[in-house]
Amino acid sequence: MHTVIGSIARITIAAICATSLLLPVGRTAGVAPLDQLTRSAVDTEAAKYRRAVNDLGSIESMSLKTEADFKKGSAIVNDQVENLRFVKYRMVQIALSNSAFTTALESEFLKSKGDEDAVLQRFRQDAASLTGLSGGRAAQQGIAAELKRDFQ
Repeated sequence: MHTVIGSIARITIAAICATSLLLPVGRTAGVAPLDQLTRSAVDTEAAKYRRAVNDLGSIESMSLKTEADFKKGSAIVNDQVENLRFVKYRMVQIALSNSAFTTALESEFLKSKGDEDAVLQRFRQDAASLTGLSGGRAAQQGIAAELKRDFQ
């Protein structure tokens, strides 16, 4: 039971903190609620975001002097810009990679003695209760650093 609760807790709380408390990002159409996904699904969608950032970044080194170059760059934009909407998944993935943070989240759920909804409600209402957890600030800083690097 500890493993199931821990897995649910990590995805749910990391999703909440990454998407609404640590770095608020508007809801995006066509993106499933993060707290209803598995870790594998989060990783898959986060990979789409990373690929979009990498592919779009590659345009910077293109010459774009000829019409063919411009068409190639334009095709990359057209193919990848939609995948930027998966940024929330990448933020969750970063938060979940912080073992101190995920351990602290699991501990909060274990202390709740089965009242997971109360824990979720507390985290939704009080951002400091999340960022105050062990590893919370590091998760927040990791997310901020990645987004800053991606969007500079």
